Amino acid sequence: MVKENIIFSTTRQWNPGDEFILKGITNLLDDLNFKYNPIIFNKSPAISKSFDFINPAKKVSLFKNTHWSNPVGMILNSFLNIDHLDNSFSRKHSKTKWVEKIIIAGTPEIFSFRHIPLVRYAHKYQIPLFLLGIGLPKDKDRLSKMRLTSGFLKEAKLILTRNTSSDLKRIQILNPHTYYTGCPALFCSRNEKIVFSKKNHKIGIIFSFPESVAGNNLNKKDFEKIVCLINSLKEYATKNNIKLHFIFHYIDELHEINNNYSYLKELQNGGDVHYSFNSESYEKIYQNFDIIISTRVHGNGLASSMGIPNIALTHDERATTVDSFKSKKFSISKVSAEELTNTVDKMIKNLPEISKDLLRNKSERKKVWLNYLKTYL
Repeated sequence: MVKENIIFSTTRQWNPGDEFILKGITNLLDDLNFKYNPIIFNKSPAISKSFDFINPAKKVSLFKNTHWSNPVGMILNSFLNIDHLDNSFSRKHSKTKWVEKIIIAGTPEIFSFRHIPLVRYAHKYQIPLFLLGIGLPKDKDRLSKMRLTSGFLKEAKLILTRNTSSDLKRIQILNPHTYYTGCPALFCSRNEKIVFSKKNHKIGIIFSFPESVAGNNLNKKDFEKIVCLINSLKEYATKNNIKLHFIFHYIDELHEINNNYSYLKELQNGGDVHYSFNSESYEKIYQNFDIIISTRVHGNGLASSMGIPNIALTHDERATTVDSFKSKKFSISKVSAEELTNTVDKMIKNLPEISKDLLRNKSERKKVWLNYLKTYL
């Protein structure tokens, strides 16, 4: 089989969850022995701006070679950040057809303006477009963008969604090749394990701060609730010889825990703080824990992929993503400290059973995914 050039929409150095999703998709393709050259469309807001598709400066030759041979362009670009100096698909790569497929996976940003240059490229050259495990907007949200994107929704060869809403039926009317399958982050790890009960357990807690980067931060009220929940868990952990560890996915959180919120370290009961710039490092971090508690849905995805029992503390519309991970789910605003502690206690008493159930769910869902991919790719 000749290798195909495939563009994957993702981010790098922005949100580990996006990279967990990408890893899940590439693992599935590898399971099918699919041969391809992976190319990325980097939808990180540092690289792809929401209104790049109407930015006239993107077409100006002055910004195409911003080095010392073009000092004016280099100086202006330093202020305006217009040139694309990233190892990813950009406007200059969109003038000919040289890729075989485009895959946008696991994101609600399919309805954002950032993807317009990519889907226009797919439309112009009739490149097969696959929307895999995409998040759907809430019923009342982003309706204008739904209308804006209805054209490429019709053209997509396959649409798999990670959640259900009334918009699922609307998309199925536009494109009958639309199915609910859950989020592909469930397949991001091949490092699976059965978690067994033992004397000394470790719990990893993933959360963010009000000052964290927009889109993955907690509002002040939810953050205060998280602190109360962690404080309650500390009391339980102390009585049961359990260490609490904090896991952060973004540099802002590591900065905050070492500066404005350093007092929270006192709640760890002997645990440590974990962070890495490299999304691939999180498998090694997670494998040390018996339970993961997370406010980030893809923290739950990686945990479930590895077979680690986990609890999702939800706070926005992405909450339903964890349903396909089979995570235990609570709303931050509604869960009581007693309810969370009791859930952790029950989990610890049934770790092997829960762990096996997570991996069984992963195996069953993988069969469904592979069947769709074999049929449509």
